Amino acid sequence: MGFVAALLLGGAGRAGEVWSADVGLSAGTPVDVVPWGERASWSEGRDLGVWWEDPRDIERVVVTFAGAPPDPTTVRLEWWHSRWPEHRIPRDQPAGAGESGWGHLGDLYQGEWREADVYLQAAGRTWTYTFRHVNLREFPELRDFNAEYRTTLKLRLLFDGPAPAVERLAAYTDSVWRQTTVEIEWGGVHPGQVWDGRLEVFNGYVDRLSPLELREPAVIASDGSWRSTTQAKASGVQARFWYAESPNVNTFDGTVATLRAPAASFSFEPVQVAGGSNILAPTLSVAVVPAEDAALRMAARMGLAAPRQALLQSRLAAQVTRVVPGEGIPPERSLYDRVTFQPEQTLARALAEQPPKPGRIYLPLGTEGGRQRFGVNPDGSVFCVNDRIDQPRGRDTARRRWGAQRLDYDFALPEGEPLKRWIEDECLPILHTQWERDGIRYTQTAFVTRLDPGGLGFPDMRADDTAVLMVKVHGQNIASEYRLAHATLSLRADGRPLPVTMRKGRLYAQHPDGDRLRAAVEVQGSVTGTVEDGVVHFAGHMPPGTDGHMVLRIPFITLEEEQELQRLEDLEYVAEFRRVKAFWKGRADASTQITTPIAELNNFYRAHVSHLLINCGREVGADRMGARVGSFSYGVFGNESCMMITDLDRRGLHAEAARCLEMFLHYQGTVALPGDYLSKEGVFNGAGGWEQGGYNQHHGWILWAMAEHYWYTGDRAWLRRNASALMAACAWIAHERDRTRELTGRRAIERGLLPPGSLEDIGDWRNWLSNNVFSWWGMQAVARALEDVEHPQAAALREEAEAYRRDILAAFEEASVRAPLVPLRDGTWVPQIPSEVHRRGRTFGWITATLEGPIYLLRTGLLAPDHPLAVPILQDYEDNLYLSDRYGYSWEKHGAQWFSRGGISMQPNLLCSPHPYFLRDEIKHFLRAYFNAFAACYYPDTQMLCEHPLPDLGDWRGDHYKSSDEANSAYWLRLMFIEDDRGDDVLRLGDGVAAGVAGRRGSPDD
Repeated sequence: MGFVAALLLGGAGRAGEVWSADVGLSAGTPVDVVPWGERASWSEGRDLGVWWEDPRDIERVVVTFAGAPPDPTTVRLEWWHSRWPEHRIPRDQPAGAGESGWGHLGDLYQGEWREADVYLQAAGRTWTYTFRHVNLREFPELRDFNAEYRTTLKLRLLFDGPAPAVERLAAYTDSVWRQTTVEIEWGGVHPGQVWDGRLEVFNGYVDRLSPLELREPAVIASDGSWRSTTQAKASGVQARFWYAESPNVNTFDGTVATLRAPAASFSFEPVQVAGGSNILAPTLSVAVVPAEDAALRMAARMGLAAPRQALLQSRLAAQVTRVVPGEGIPPERSLYDRVTFQPEQTLARALAEQPPKPGRIYLPLGTEGGRQRFGVNPDGSVFCVNDRIDQPRGRDTARRRWGAQRLDYDFALPEGEPLKRWIEDECLPILHTQWERDGIRYTQTAFVTRLDPGGLGFPDMRADDTAVLMVKVHGQNIASEYRLAHATLSLRADGRPLPVTMRKGRLYAQHPDGDRLRAAVEVQGSVTGTVEDGVVHFAGHMPPGTDGHMVLRIPFITLEEEQELQRLEDLEYVAEFRRVKAFWKGRADASTQITTPIAELNNFYRAHVSHLLINCGREVGADRMGARVGSFSYGVFGNESCMMITDLDRRGLHAEAARCLEMFLHYQGTVALPGDYLSKEGVFNGAGGWEQGGYNQHHGWILWAMAEHYWYTGDRAWLRRNASALMAACAWIAHERDRTRELTGRRAIERGLLPPGSLEDIGDWRNWLSNNVFSWWGMQAVARALEDVEHPQAAALREEAEAYRRDILAAFEEASVRAPLVPLRDGTWVPQIPSEVHRRGRTFGWITATLEGPIYLLRTGLLAPDHPLAVPILQDYEDNLYLSDRYGYSWEKHGAQWFSRGGISMQPNLLCSPHPYFLRDEIKHFLRAYFNAFAACYYPDTQMLCEHPLPDLGDWRGDHYKSSDEANSAYWLRLMFIEDDRGDDVLRLGDGVAAGVAGRRGSPDD
């Protein structure tokens, strides 16, 4: 049926009246999906088959040979095994958010051909294949999954010799054909709109067209196209569609109708109209409604000449009415519009209207540049983990000797919520926690120092230097009589109890090959530890008003030499406390300061300095640093690492930023990006073994951060020294996208884009929007920087970046046309932009749809802030993604508090949700998104932001410090006061200052 199985099937109607075609369908019959795939051969003429842009659930394959069929024993039916059946999208319910950040669909590149386990029914030249249970022979390990279909992107018949001629190949799914008639009206607003057009149908057909009886009727041609120019009057057609209906709620068989015309092109789903939806798109001046719409038929009986025009015009009038602040919220507004009628958001309101946070987060503690880190839990227990200690190997690798990957130290401090928990000066990485039990007030203080003499930061502190966690537990009798103070010290290795013993103030763990030192213990007074059942008990009676303490010095590695053990015991608590406090205070003082009337913002911004420096680990044996985005399990993710690096630059910590960038420069071209790429030459991804994720967007982000470093430092010598590396990185983009320029058929939409690759945590190789947007972003940023130093190739690079921008826009504007309009909460519909160029609509999971969606077109400047698609993008996010059972937080649960719980994703401080509003000078929207994201993740007792408020708002999940997300929040706070990175050489001061921060908002002339 051709590329999109267009409705133009050859017509019998007369121009201006009715066009019709016989598609040979009847209601309830199965859907053959081959017409919407592309025929192909993969084995030098020995096979014939079909591939689809998205997987199909194939239940039956029918082939009719043109001549005598071959011997059945020489033919194999094969399907492409990529992700399914090991990874499956649910069929009986929508794929939810939160717990299902993405859905692996598979791709055309990662997988293998697999012979299908089938029944064959041969009847002359026609063979019919049906599938046996998938777990019978193909996947016997999947005992609870016995599907009699195959979910696949490719299907083929493989022959022993050259493939014979085939008259017809059909592949049937569980979908069946249904019929509906809709009426499409356009115009009615502006004069001189040209609506000459046609319909295309994907996964369906149209078999009848007739003009609507309006004042300016369309003239329908014999090929099914029409002519229509409207002069502030409405025109349109009635169309009868055959659409696919499936019991699978997440099917890819959905029928999409696309109207193409000079005035506007758009798509819709006939099934939605069949279900009673009125698709009203005022920004496009179009309406699509059921032909049997009762209200319209009533209007016709009342004598209205153009009932649909009246309906559309009234709807348009309601939507174009200018919003006047202070006049109340009109009914049926989108969330995007409703923000205008609310008072400016404040942090106090955002915090108050968030769900309560039932738990607290552990606090990471470490040194600047070291890779040995500890965590302190809310119950006072502490832990250390083997994360990137074994590789790259260092002096600490062989000396860890834990007998496990994680050690936990428990003090049996009072159960339940601490009385109080805070960090030193509300911003330094020294943790205090306080409890009360039986008249004793227990206060625990914890911080990390180093075993050896020397400075606590660069250049003295090396990656594999020994870190020591100092823990003091102080007890005070606040009762009026004697009380028993006690603590119990125990150890777990990977969750299993690890017996301990005490000898001369040293705590040893008992292992089959001997005891290993785990801590030096100092107890005030005559209290001694009693070992019983592998744990140590400390107890003592305290008179009223007296106090006592215990100090543990816990080395990260296993110390064995007496000289080291003595040095550990000589670490004097008070002196080390003062030393560590002075160091971190000095680092905070040396960094940029932001001071506001809001203590929470001040404390967090200042605390984040230590979070950055603790997570930026020094490379073993080198000065280079890896910007790790989490303290315990996350490594160097190029995209998020660059959020940290640019924050270092914004804070004036340029040397630290340069050492982080040097990691990428040194290892350029060493680690490939996962995708259909020919080369890794020039690729920014490698980080000396600390690289992680393989996100294809890493490369573009790193390029951008390199350019930003130049603008923040003005270091022309640095840029010239590294120009060849940056040019090589840009050349990789140019060379790879050269490979897609001449694509044809279904892949023509990929022209000029990077070849398919993985996205974020989604391993499917596809043409993702964000991968291309960020690659362009980095290329154009480097071109602009090189122009500033008069690099001879800068102009050519600028031209390449602009050509890339045009290709991205062309591809995703077409993808937007092919994707169905989506409804807003005001009853109108707007265009959407898919996250992947081949998707006709949403993909699965909040990460793919929300976190990696089209908002980045605005953030990066690829789309101008006032582009016609800008508002629909933001409206779609606000109404359909941020608060959504499939792509965000539940509307049913949080919709009543939409103002303070909306405007954010499920990783609120990673997605750039506030930034596009700032670029559009929509400061109310910007402040709401910024404060809501901060409030959803903020934990004041540790001055840190959680990574994910999951499984729901109020909860937390992730690796912390999540310094990349925190860096974004710090950046958005800075934007309130200063913004200088739009590439227009304009410095903007105070554009985003909140009334609650500054007391007033400056005028444009201030």
